Parts: sequence; C-alpha cells; structure tokens
Amino acid sequence: MNQVNLEKLTKLIFTINKDRKLDSIFQEDENENFSNLIPAFKEIDLFEANRGITLDRITYQIKLISNNIKTTIEVNNPNHKSWKKFETEIWEMGNNLANKSKDEKLKNLFK
Repeated sequence: MNQVNLEKLTKLIFTINKDRKLDSIFQEDENENFSNLIPAFKEIDLFEANRGITLDRITYQIKLISNNIKTTIEVNNPNHKSWKKFETEIWEMGNNLANKSKDEKLKNLFK
C-alpha cells in the first residue's frame, strides 16, 4: 500500500505551568501552499542575529522539516534587521493563533 504524506504546516502555541507541563495549547494545520507563509524567513541573516550579550532571555526555537531537511535553529535575543522583520511576522502569526484559540492565557502571551 502506497501512502502519500501531504505537505502541511503545523502552527502551534502553548503555555507551560509551574510544574513544566503543558497548560494551554492551540494548533492549526494548513494543507495549502505555504512556502511563502513567512516571507522574512528567506531573508534571515543566519550569521548576524546578535553580536551582543543576551540578558533578557528572549529565545526563539524554529524547527524546520522539509524535503531532506530536518533542522532546529535557536536564536537568543535577535536584534539584526533581518531577524526583527522575521520576529514581527512570527508575533503577528502567534497573535492570530491566540485570537482563534479563544483562550485567555494564550491571548495574554501577545499583549
């Protein structure tokens, strides 16, 4: 039996409680053409995220799984212009997900 795995993008936001367990979670899957979902991702400068010291502990973890690619990128306190554009698009996406979730804890993440 041949099984076809359709491309899909999973967008997910969540909170963790004091016991480090998932508290609130919302997931949305898309089966559309999503190659340009985050246009700024193609413009990121992978070598110039931040040359300073990370004090405020802002961290983004991006997991990308695609044809012959499985990678995780972790960025601490990005302040380069290409990362700021990407960050803005991620915050807009997260805010939209939170509003769709109708969960107050998730909505508060983006206030």
